[in-house]
Amino acid sequence: MRVITQQTLGGPEVLTIVDAPEPQPLPTEVLVRVKAIGLNPLEALLRAGAFPPLIGRPPFILGWDISGVVEEAPRTWRFRPGDEVFGMPLFPRPASAYAEVVSAPALHLARKPASLSHVEASALPIVGLTAWQGLVDLGGVTEGDRVLVHGGGRRTRRTGQAPGPCAGDVPVRARRRRAPAARRRSSPGQARPHRLIQTSDPTV
Repeated sequence: MRVITQQTLGGPEVLTIVDAPEPQPLPTEVLVRVKAIGLNPLEALLRAGAFPPLIGRPPFILGWDISGVVEEAPRTWRFRPGDEVFGMPLFPRPASAYAEVVSAPALHLARKPASLSHVEASALPIVGLTAWQGLVDLGGVTEGDRVLVHGGGRRTRRTGQAPGPCAGDVPVRARRRRAPAARRRSSPGQARPHRLIQTSDPTV
């Protein structure tokens, strides 16, 4: 298989494509033929040498967010060969996802929704989890709550705006020098109070 690796720290120019042996799945792992990967800002920092304790020094293979098709599932009940899956295996430990084939714990993957392409699914795991943690785990948002999302221009914030059963019923995105853009969904019954989320994480 082919992988994207690097021998030194630096910008995108340090990335190279090389041949490597396919990984062998451990018990409870599945082998995934990768169709698309997601790129995250953290990976650019790691490529350049920030947070060296996280994955160590080069050579290494970056990447976590993947979407693909299960090729082997020898000792797990969750998936079968041919299943379309996506996820962010092993994070924050190295997953070596910049590759054509990835071995990942079955519990770190989910079935890809049929409504999403592999490209769309691969862009979702880390930013989707971040949005969920900010809204649900930290903010305590539940079904029926109204949520105001400030600064909707970043990918994580846009993910938090997507209407869903637990993401609030009036996601709002305000922009400078133009009228506020709001996407509304009808909500039966009496209007519910808004919830203010306070957090020190600027990405939420």
